[in-house]
Amino acid sequence: MTAKERFDAIIILGAGAKSEREPSQMTLSRLLRGLTLFKEGVADWIIISGNRVETKAILNTLTRLGVPTDRIIVENRSRTTLGNAYYTKKIAQREGFRKLIVVTSDYHKHRCALIFHKIYGDGFEIKITGSGNLGIKSEDIIRENMLTAILKVVLNLLESEEEVVWLAEKLATEL
Repeated sequence: MTAKERFDAIIILGAGAKSEREPSQMTLSRLLRGLTLFKEGVADWIIISGNRVETKAILNTLTRLGVPTDRIIVENRSRTTLGNAYYTKKIAQREGFRKLIVVTSDYHKHRCALIFHKIYGDGFEIKITGSGNLGIKSEDIIRENMLTAILKVVLNLLESEEEVVWLAEKLATEL
């Protein structure tokens, strides 16, 4: 990514929260990376995506750090990365966003890229950027590698976005 590259929006993915006012270490790392991109002028909009508690923690932290609330769009229905992609795509379509940068943890970038490119499809430019691996445990990496391997095969078999989201919810509750 060049310093002058611009995007329509920055998508920050949630990764847990201690409370509605305190993000987890991993979420904090992601939101600080997204905040840096926003302050560098990479995009005029931030979309935060995750469950209700994660998104409130991110929203509260971003506004405390100076991001105007009218520049933040909240998506709080998703529980998985596939849900993040599915619901943020609906926002992107509604807002006319076509070029987006997604902020996630380094260890999660590969699976995130597979999912976002599958869900968004043609007509969108999606870039994935990492925020480091703060708060990552070895079991997180093992689980991530397993999920990525499974999803790589299965995503190629699924036709619709709805099928992909259904699968994500099943995998999230079964693994």
